[in-house]
Amino acid sequence: MTTLREVKKLVAPLLARHPDLALAERGIFLRPVHHFARFIYVSATSSANQFMLGWAATAMFYPPTFVNVTQGETLGRKGRLWLLDEPDVEDELVSNIENRALPKLRAMKTLRDYAGHALPKDPVQRSYLGRLDLRFRLAFGELDEAARLLSEEICAPDRTILDRESEGLSERVKEVGAGISAGDREAIARVLHRLEARMAASLKLEKIWEPTPFPLELAR
Repeated sequence: MTTLREVKKLVAPLLARHPDLALAERGIFLRPVHHFARFIYVSATSSANQFMLGWAATAMFYPPTFVNVTQGETLGRKGRLWLLDEPDVEDELVSNIENRALPKLRAMKTLRDYAGHALPKDPVQRSYLGRLDLRFRLAFGELDEAARLLSEEICAPDRTILDRESEGLSERVKEVGAGISAGDREAIARVLHRLEARMAASLKLEKIWEPTPFPLELAR
């Protein structure tokens, strides 16, 4: 199993070359982190000399018990796992990340960019991700669509999450949609921000996560 100490040594040259990267546990995150996190991961295997490398992104406003990783890619080395004791492993790791991972991660600049990767464009496929879709609808302030999704059984757990913050909030969204009050919009935003804070703590990103307003809060 690759240790955290070995990971730190392995990625030190990469971090030195890119000041917008930060190591948190086994993830190398692009900063700042706002509503979604973009990262490269170094995963341990059953062998002390092997590790896996790849990149991915995840929404920050999902429960920390479920990290919704989307739009990722495994960075294989010559079709096999990476070996710590190979002499050129650090140089090749940096090259793979710089050429294959960072351009794609840096292209995701806004929440809309990330949503384009996270949510299928096919409405049928998207319907299978009702709970995740609902989070994005709320974040973007698309409350008529959020109301429609809240009426579907797949989103039942999200009704509970909304109502922990404000009693009856999910029902008000469901019944009124975009016509809900400014106070209810603020309540929805508090729910999303609280979820982000929990995710930041779960991923140990408190130092690089920066709370920012959701589109829901800006479109008034």
